[in-house]
Amino acid sequence: MTEMHKKEYLAVAELAEAGQYEQALAKVQAYLKAHPNDGEALNDAGTILYCMHRGREAIEYFEKARSCSDGDNLCQVVFNLCETYLAENLPEKAVGLLGEMESMGVLNIDTINRIGNAFVDQLAYGPAIEMLVLIALYDGKPVPKVIDFGVAIEMLLYSLRLASNQEILEPMLQILRSKRLKVAIFADSEQRIQGLKGYLDPRFPLEISIGFGQDAAPVMQRNQVSIFMGCGSGLMQAGYSAFGHPILVFLTMEDLSDGRIEQVQWQNVHTVILPSDPVRELFQERLGTVPASLRILTIPPCVDVESISFNARKRGKRIAAIGPWNAHQNPMFLLQCMQKLHYLDPDMRLYMAGEFEDESIRQYTESMIEAMELDNVVFLDGIPKNWNRWLKDKHYIVSTAVDGRGLSGVLTGMAAGLRPVVHHFPQAGDFMEPEHLFLLAEDFCRQILEDEYQSTRYRQLVVQRFSTLQAYPPVERILSEIERRVLNLSRPQPASAANLIPVEPRRMENPPVLEPEFSLSAPSIPVQNPVSPPEPA
Repeated sequence: MTEMHKKEYLAVAELAEAGQYEQALAKVQAYLKAHPNDGEALNDAGTILYCMHRGREAIEYFEKARSCSDGDNLCQVVFNLCETYLAENLPEKAVGLLGEMESMGVLNIDTINRIGNAFVDQLAYGPAIEMLVLIALYDGKPVPKVIDFGVAIEMLLYSLRLASNQEILEPMLQILRSKRLKVAIFADSEQRIQGLKGYLDPRFPLEISIGFGQDAAPVMQRNQVSIFMGCGSGLMQAGYSAFGHPILVFLTMEDLSDGRIEQVQWQNVHTVILPSDPVRELFQERLGTVPASLRILTIPPCVDVESISFNARKRGKRIAAIGPWNAHQNPMFLLQCMQKLHYLDPDMRLYMAGEFEDESIRQYTESMIEAMELDNVVFLDGIPKNWNRWLKDKHYIVSTAVDGRGLSGVLTGMAAGLRPVVHHFPQAGDFMEPEHLFLLAEDFCRQILEDEYQSTRYRQLVVQRFSTLQAYPPVERILSEIERRVLNLSRPQPASAANLIPVEPRRMENPPVLEPEFSLSAPSIPVQNPVSPPEPA
């Protein structure tokens, strides 16, 4: 902007600051006819229109200013645009700006909460609530708009991760969650669903069914989608049922050895989730012909990192191993490794947590502990009441499993800060760093007695690759996709737009004020308390 134009433009600022918005708007629009790509002027025009309660017009100016601005002015424009979206009851538009605002350092908790609250408020609008639809006016015409519960919940959960002591958000989450798709989860053990349950529970109403011996039909009829962990009898029954009910199936490497996998009616399954690409290839080989309708998704093993307490620690003498204990977990090899280690360092101790699923394995393990004279060296701790407390004084997490079944326990220990020591089962290299894998008992001893120890790094590996927040968003997206389809099918369709009851966009009682201070003097909006995502512990 030249000096001459600056002098002319000062009149715009003076008029707006005096509350003479019509005159100020006329001048800035006249200026924009000659300078249509001036980002500062476009931003100021949007600010004036906002102050005149003409938010939809303001949005047009802010959106154009966003494409013509950079630096500090761009930060100001994006923040203004977000505030105007919220004032005009367009939270779904505001959500699209959050990543950009975070990178600029202008995102704050208040903004996130108001976006989430805007979604919640939409549920209170008129008779459309039963249809989970908001009828709003766009260009004077009533238009139905489906509420995106998933986005609203993610906003509130993100805010809670930034500041956990916000009790006011809990009722909002409960309202949104109660309106969502009802999900049933079937598994043979509680341990197998812990990570998935922890991720989905704040987002969807869940019904958990443990033990595949139960009749799956009544549970499925009470819900709108079912998730099966493995190839139990419940999945066999579900595959033949006529519920017209979306089914998701999680399979592991060991599930592929289940003879029932070929009997599943896979054409009736919506999505199968596998832990790695090699397992995906084996699954396709096992089926021979994969139904065209079956979606295949790859998600690595993961744990709920936020529920696991991290304690920085140094090399020590206490080794943890987590079951449940069966032949797949290979406790026989674990005892052989421990006997070798105890010979080299008599102060080393092994603590085995988890139940024995096979009585013969329990008897064998107890007899070998006695025969190897490891009575005061190896301890069978059962299922701890508090896993964080049990892990707190341990230094290593070990697994001698012959397949991936031991990974959940390993990742849990790593998230707590323990160094992993993992037997090199097939495909182990897809999940673990090479320096954490061993083949022989001698390698096991060397890793514990000689190799480096970096507690914080073990936690970071899990946070970056194996946390539920990293792994499960694709599952949430699939459920949301099903949810939108279910809502569209179940929602009554009005005969014509004339039958829709329009609801005026609701303006907040005390909206944030976009101060009419202009780019020539100061930013339009003072941004306070910028926040960034928390650093992993």
